[in-house]
Amino acid sequence: MLKKLTDLANSEKGKEFADKATAKAKQLASDPDTRDKIDAARKKISDRVGGDKPAEADKTAAGGPTTGASSPTATPGGPTGAGAGAGDGGKAA
Repeated sequence: MLKKLTDLANSEKGKEFADKATAKAKQLASDPDTRDKIDAARKKISDRVGGDKPAEADKTAAGGPTTGASSPTATPGGPTGAGAGAGDGGKAA
């Protein structure tokens, strides 16, 4: 099956299909109605899974504040660094 897909992708017909699909994707991406639908779906999904959680994780990953890391007595390396308690998964007690 993979060989058939590869053969199609390398054929003239496959290249035409890919070009059409790319053009349609660009058209849909620039359409305001489609963007509104995508934004609504994104909001609906983030509301279901707790939309504020990924933003908090992004702040932490970007070097933002973490629990206990901002205190002057925090262990070097932060809660997940070398100074974190052994066996606790990097979470300070």
